[in-house]
Amino acid sequence: MDLAIVGLRAGGKTTVFDALTAGHGGAAGGAEQIGAVKIPDDRHEQLATLVKAKKITPIEVTLHDLPALFERGAAPSGSSAETLSR
Repeated sequence: MDLAIVGLRAGGKTTVFDALTAGHGGAAGGAEQIGAVKIPDDRHEQLATLVKAKKITPIEVTLHDLPALFERGAAPSGSSAETLSR
């Protein structure tokens, strides 16, 4: 699953990203950061036992910390707006 964290400049996007990835994201400094997080779920073990699964693959979420979409009061433009439109 891919999730993008979007918002205005100084809105706390990178703070949320760092909290979710435990600071293991990409390089900061206004560029897009990408980090992956494995989501623990105790139900996987129970389900694997029930169906005698040979392998358990944890849920993985890829987070994208995008640069600010636009300044307050300005029209959307730039790489974040282009990325979001994809």
